Amino acid sequence: AGGARDAHLGEGVVVGNLGSRILEALLSLPYRESGAALRSISSLPAQELLDYARHPIASRAVEAALKVGGDDASEARQLMLGVLCSGPAKLVRSRAGCFVLGAAFDASPAELQERLLSGLLQCEAELRATSHGNSLT
Repeated sequence: AGGARDAHLGEGVVVGNLGSRILEALLSLPYRESGAALRSISSLPAQELLDYARHPIASRAVEAALKVGGDDASEARQLMLGVLCSGPAKLVRSRAGCFVLGAAFDASPAELQERLLSGLLQCEAELRATSHGNSLT
């Protein structure tokens, strides 16, 4: 536990600001140093990964995981993209999720980017009604 800046997520999971920053820094290292952390994040159950992606603190680590480069990281990135891009409307409803969705878009091949944009078009009217969604559309 990291004190007053920790935020509860789901049932009893605590995400600490300092822990999230450390994980974010670790994921900025080359894959041989960050691979274990990346594989751990990519193996999370789908709902848990989506919850972290929408969380104001944990989302920074998910975003950093999507930015890990190299062929070695490709499999883990693809697992995460499969979950995060499956329903973009779930992510864009939160400010933190928008940043993760942006990182997912940047990490995606062209076909998946098209699918993401199509998913966003389906909820465009709803997004325009939010302060953060309006800037996306």
